[in-house]
Amino acid sequence: MNKKYRILSVIFIILSVCVLCGSFIFLLSNRTNIKTFPARDTTQRNFKKKSTRGLPGSSYVVNPISKLDELIRRYMNQLEYQRNIDQMTLELLKLKDSGHTNWGSQNWMKDPNYYRSLNTFQLVEDCFSRPIFAFEMTIHNDPIAGFENLRIFHNGFAELFNRKDLWKGILYLYKHLSSKLDTQADLEQIVTTSGHFDALERLYGLSPFREQVKGREGLFLAANLRAIKRFRWYLDNYDAQKLGTEGTPGFFGEPCQVVIVALMLAKQVDPKKYNSIEPEITSVRWTKEQDVQQLKDFLDLVITDLEEFTNVQSENQLDKILLEASPRNINLK
Repeated sequence: MNKKYRILSVIFIILSVCVLCGSFIFLLSNRTNIKTFPARDTTQRNFKKKSTRGLPGSSYVVNPISKLDELIRRYMNQLEYQRNIDQMTLELLKLKDSGHTNWGSQNWMKDPNYYRSLNTFQLVEDCFSRPIFAFEMTIHNDPIAGFENLRIFHNGFAELFNRKDLWKGILYLYKHLSSKLDTQADLEQIVTTSGHFDALERLYGLSPFREQVKGREGLFLAANLRAIKRFRWYLDNYDAQKLGTEGTPGFFGEPCQVVIVALMLAKQVDPKKYNSIEPEITSVRWTKEQDVQQLKDFLDLVITDLEEFTNVQSENQLDKILLEASPRNINLK
């Protein structure tokens, strides 16, 4: 028996050596495919004074508004959904009928009649009080999947998405979220708020919201521009020590999604003027990973260019709508 065990041990050792050698040879043969990251360039850039393109010799390049063309196509209804909506909806309804719930909603979600009793501004505050919208609209490859999950499994969003004044609710939401970009806010609030701003970009390519925005692009451009300015203000005033983030503001790419929406809307408001600003903004490339100064410079550039699209009529109309949502009308039950 001992002789048998010794033979098996030798065989096992030989096989182990063969496996190790094979792995080593595989790594050597694929070493050219292993990505290496260049040292960060410490050169500071100002987009208004220097070229907005990436620094020469740097292989780390990020386009902060890479999804702009996709959003324009979605808004113009030129991009098909990746999934069969009817089939997906049927599958989700079957899940719901079987008793399935999402987000632990059985512990907190209210009856549909409660949400119907709220005005649209109240409904928006209730629905966006949790990070569910940001989560669902960003985890799926196609935003329609997140939209349908919200519509089917969340009684509040089901009601909100069915409102004919959904557009008013979302205009108010921009102001509501902007107020939460507060220097006294904790990290959780900043992350949730910026996450919702990020996810709102997906909504512009979906029905029924897309159809409600059309003809009101000037209003939504004004609302988005105000949000961009709030992000820019926050970047100058946040307290990293209070947030406990070692210097970062608690977000980075999220304001760029607001920029994408604003640019798409600007293209609808004044195509000729948009064509005059588009080359400079879309040529911006970042050569550092999450550099706050580069984000500030980019937002400065965008704000300066987009202010040319604002007009007194849109601003006054937006203020009038927001007045409807004044605190006396937003007393949640």
